[in-house]
Amino acid sequence: MICLKSLKIGGDIPAVLLIDDEQMILMMLKMGLETYGYQVEIAASGEEGTDKFNNNHFDIAITDMDMPGMDGRDVVRNIRKSERYGFLSLY
Repeated sequence: MICLKSLKIGGDIPAVLLIDDEQMILMMLKMGLETYGYQVEIAASGEEGTDKFNNNHFDIAITDMDMPGMDGRDVVRNIRKSERYGFLSLY
């Protein structure tokens, strides 16, 4: 388990990308993280998550592994191929 409450990168609150095809899970995680002041962006599919990652800055990506279409393993592969991967934590 990761304690995001205490996780800070360079003294700043990290930007978190949540990727899951289940809207209820996205909303619960988003609300919980925002309670601690995190900047949270959500994506309802692997494709949407990959697009958001490629066009924005995130410090942390949390993805569901079992999604239709592009699943979590595909998302992780795409993120790892990115030049910005070295600046991101994957969970």
